[in-house]
Amino acid sequence: MLILFTNKESFSGETDIINTLFRRGLTRLHLKKDLSREQMIDFLNGIDSVYHPRIVLHDYYNLCDVFDLAGVNLNQRNFNFVQNYNIVSFSSHSLLEIEFLKYDLEYCFLSPIFNSISKPKYLSTFDLDVITDLIKRFKKKIVALGGINTSNAEKCLKAGFSGVAVLGCLWNDFKSGNLDLGYKTFEELQQICKDH
Repeated sequence: MLILFTNKESFSGETDIINTLFRRGLTRLHLKKDLSREQMIDFLNGIDSVYHPRIVLHDYYNLCDVFDLAGVNLNQRNFNFVQNYNIVSFSSHSLLEIEFLKYDLEYCFLSPIFNSISKPKYLSTFDLDVITDLIKRFKKKIVALGGINTSNAEKCLKAGFSGVAVLGCLWNDFKSGNLDLGYKTFEELQQICKDH
């Protein structure tokens, strides 16, 4: 499973890139932006509505009432702020948080597995060798997030993660205008996930 997080900061042409990634096989996008509600509506309107059911919101949950979206992501900040929305996932920084979750979710994020690419000061506290046995004990699907790229994605999948989530390894290329490299990296990550 390959999941893409949006960059918090928006840039020109971003929704065009997202539409292209969906056309190339992206199955899940986590929308996490520093936008007002109105700006978020405009952003979602820039994404072809056929792809909306593949999008998970991290804020403005009530937009699920307006758009046909996959659902919402929870974290400790908004854990009890959910009404009748489809809860798709939970963002966590510890296995202990995941162990005591009361919600039935599609998957949980554990981060940062490696030092973050998009947030240089966001350093990992996990040892992949140590958490491998722990991950395998969980019945919940756990997705690796934080510092994931083409050189370490396979290590995560071999360690027992159900998938990987990426942000910086793609958006750094896209934001700098290096679209071909960004799409190539996306396709390499897709292949790594398909092979496991």
